[in-house]
This record gives sequence, C-alpha cells and structure tokens, in this order.
Amino acid sequence: VEFNEELHEYRVDGKVVPNVSTILGTTIFKEKYNGVAGWILERAAEFGKGVHKAIETDDIIDLDETQFQKYDEWLGIQLKYKLNPVVQEQIVFYEHKDKIVYIGTLDMIARQLGSLLIIDIKTTYDLDYDYLLWQLSMYALAYEQMYNVKIDQLYCIWLPKRKRDR
Repeated sequence: VEFNEELHEYRVDGKVVPNVSTILGTTIFKEKYNGVAGWILERAAEFGKGVHKAIETDDIIDLDETQFQKYDEWLGIQLKYKLNPVVQEQIVFYEHKDKIVYIGTLDMIARQLGSLLIIDIKTTYDLDYDYLLWQLSMYALAYEQMYNVKIDQLYCIWLPKRKRDR
C-alpha cells in the first residue's frame, strides 16, 4: 500500500483504491460539508492535524495554545480511562475475493483492561455520530480481517476547538 498524504490517496500496485472517507463522503454523507467555506475546512483540518500529530508522537513543540489544551485533555482522558495505545495511524484495508475494496488509516488501537479498542480522535465543531459509526465499523471490519482478532469496542475522543452553544 502506498499513501500520498498530499492527495490523501492510497494506491495498491499503482491503482487508486478508495478510502473510507471518500466512500462515505461520496455516498451516504455527500452533503456533510455543504455550505461550509473551504477556508474554514482547511483551517479546521490544520488544527486537527496538529492535535493528532502531538497525540501520536508526544511532540508538542509546534502546538499553539489551544492545540496544547486539546493535547492536555487527551492526556487526562488517557489516564482516567487507562488507555494504552498499541499502534497509531495504522493503515488498514478490507479485501473481498482477493481484491482490496477499501483502505483507511485508523487513529489508534488501544488496550483498556484487556479489551482491544479502535479509537478515533475528532476535533470537529460538531460530532457526527452516524458518520463515526460507519467509519469506525469499516475500520474494525478491515482490522479484524487483516489481523484475525476481535475488536471489542469502538470509541471517539472528541476534542473540539471550542464548544458549541446549545
């Protein structure tokens, strides 16, 4: 599997294979970001990438104050719930009849008191539970097939830049 980060594109034997985000974004959730300005999406993506990178590497040097707060929230959640990351930013794929059907990169596999979890980190303004259910289920299906193990639970850790007034 080759991954082009700039294009967010996965290739196998030189051929593009759809990723989980693309599949969901062009089918069930094709109107998810309608009406949201491109610059807002880009800024939100940069914020999220910084938080993700810090969680993955424990390198906080390039974080702004708000990103550092989100990283600190993650550390508190990790300690409180006894989350032990096993692997982060893991590429997984699902095969059917010897053909890779989809690929994706899950945020984290963690152990919690003997259970094996898939954890997704979100920094979005809103949390889309339906999208998460599809995304994490597709990752779990792929991971279980690849490693012949059972994922016990799916979780999202939501670290929004700011809370929405409700």
